[in-house]
Amino acid sequence: MTIPAPGPPDWRRELESLPRTWPRSLKDQTADPVARAAVRRAYEAGAPVAEIRRRTGRSLRAVRGMLSREGVLHACGARGRHTRLPPGCRSWAAHVKGVVRRRLADGTYRAEWPLPPYRVLARELGVEPGVVYKVVRQLRDEGRLRREGRRLVVVGTNPAPAEPRDRSPPPPDACRRVGARLRTARPGPASSRTPLLLPRTSFPFRIHSSDRNPVTRFTVLDETRRHPGLREQFTTVLHSVAPLVHETTGLALPAQVRFRLLTPKQWRTAVRQKFVRVLARDIADLELTPKEAVQARNAVKAAGFVPVLTWPLVAAVTMEAADGQVETVTAPRTLHHAGFLADERYLTRMTVHELVHHAQFAARGRLVWESLFLERRGLSSRTGGITVLEGHATWADHRITTRLYGTPVDHTRDARRSWRFRLHAALPGASRLGPRLAFYEQGAQLITTTVDMYGTAAVNRVWTDTSLLPTDEEIAAPDTWARRLAASPAGHH
Repeated sequence: MTIPAPGPPDWRRELESLPRTWPRSLKDQTADPVARAAVRRAYEAGAPVAEIRRRTGRSLRAVRGMLSREGVLHACGARGRHTRLPPGCRSWAAHVKGVVRRRLADGTYRAEWPLPPYRVLARELGVEPGVVYKVVRQLRDEGRLRREGRRLVVVGTNPAPAEPRDRSPPPPDACRRVGARLRTARPGPASSRTPLLLPRTSFPFRIHSSDRNPVTRFTVLDETRRHPGLREQFTTVLHSVAPLVHETTGLALPAQVRFRLLTPKQWRTAVRQKFVRVLARDIADLELTPKEAVQARNAVKAAGFVPVLTWPLVAAVTMEAADGQVETVTAPRTLHHAGFLADERYLTRMTVHELVHHAQFAARGRLVWESLFLERRGLSSRTGGITVLEGHATWADHRITTRLYGTPVDHTRDARRSWRFRLHAALPGASRLGPRLAFYEQGAQLITTTVDMYGTAAVNRVWTDTSLLPTDEEIAAPDTWARRLAASPAGHH
């Protein structure tokens, strides 16, 4: 009678079967051949070091020591030790590429999530950062990764990591802590609610078949990793209001619309980097004297404290990111302090407002509206640009929320502000650090008058010609600006 050979053991079971009461000495732990073989097989199967540590209950030094004794990794502090490559690998780059590919396939690195930094991967795999950089660059050229600012994000869809079957999903109406515990209300009966833990956050939306770029892909990134329900709510609102934005403004949405949910610290950093990019563009495009460049740098450095004072007051900011794509950055804690998080109407109004800004960026093309030297760029009025931008978005969100709810949603009257919001709003000069309320009101009146007299086509001429921006006198007399727009030749829109 022939006894069949046993199949290959599962690395998870093999790790969990190791004794928990190992010798205390690190040298004795790494000398155990059974433990070393189990850790090596788990590592070659693509298991992250963190997973091996969790299942064995050992420290990072112990796991790395066992892998180094098996010839897979370089030992910490060991000089002159020759390590052998894993079986079947011609180089360390091939080994790193195989590990990253396996993790992309099995969902360890999930779609639309950032890849760990180079040095983290290099430290985990025991190779030089240059090897990881070479592999990641090859995967980016193949289309498996894409760059978003200083990060690399996984492209496409892959299966999510398998969860234990006995783990019940979190309740759909669970309270989430956003400064204080709040309950997010969702429409529909309780029996029809489902957990909002979906790995995919990008969905194509077709606006109109005759547009030049008819497909808009919405991407909502929760970089706080704490608000999956809010991420899904933003995605749903974006899909529902996108046709209304296109119909109301007459502007085509860009091919990519990206929203990022950040912590307050990340939000402040993103806004500061925006000022730095504006300065770098001015230095590259304009012939500045050394004195002007120094003054501009000092102004940007002094403006670094503005996000610290205004982060509870500014619900969202739409700007051009470092990778050239337009994105909206918002902080859930800011939404809580501003009174937007607990009411779907306010979230809808804010989403419409920022989505209009995305359409404005797409219509403006390569025209520069933000600069520290407006006169050098032919922008005579310092308030004309911000008045048109914010007034146009305010006019659009008033019209769209009226269609959705019967009356325009006014957050300045009904929103429940927190004590932190009221504290920051009461600081001396806080109202002058950002766009003033008068810009929104006067700009909305400008757009309303022009649309009532000549339609949206006349307003949309301003996006391709900065000379059509209103002057201070025309802001006070909207009829004058409307007639000048109507008399101007139609631009290439």
